[in-house]
Amino acid sequence: MNPDYQRLSLADISCYTAYSAVDKTHNTLIALHMIGYEQAVRSNWAKLVTSKSVYNYINTCLVETQGSRDHVTMKTMLPESGWLDMWLIHKQCTIDQINPRRNPHFYIFTPDEALNTASDTLKAQFITLLDKAINIPILPEWSEYLWQEGDRKKLIQPINPDDCRNLVAYRVIIAAPAWASIISTGLKEGDITF
Repeated sequence: MNPDYQRLSLADISCYTAYSAVDKTHNTLIALHMIGYEQAVRSNWAKLVTSKSVYNYINTCLVETQGSRDHVTMKTMLPESGWLDMWLIHKQCTIDQINPRRNPHFYIFTPDEALNTASDTLKAQFITLLDKAINIPILPEWSEYLWQEGDRKKLIQPINPDDCRNLVAYRVIIAAPAWASIISTGLKEGDITF
């Protein structure tokens, strides 16, 4: 199923978007997909990242961007169309850029139409980022247990679906002592093993 696109008009020229996620609690842009003529996409991207502090509405949610400090850009020119396909993704979603000292949480997301088939991918993102964020050795096989316990203890918090467009997103609290306790209990009770 193809997602529906809507106009995105942050600058004087519009492009299109099909995917976005906003953490309204923290006025944070988690992910934004933009597609359209190269100049239109670049203009809207520039509106988000070229100032030290900018406020814009995405999905009717006010978000603050701090220049390009908190986000990475991924882009591809679409062949023979002159269109640019670009994602702006929060650094707390990426293994290379995650910084537990800068933010007390990280984000994971997946397209909502793929949620049922992508739950393993979502949990792989979760376990990889958690391993890096809390600096405690974690085995990939523990992902299901850690997900269930993290959810139960409110360390994994779903982002309101109304603040997302065709994405499902989660905020994961980086609290090394709480995660260490979950791991310790799981090992003691045999729910996880080395």
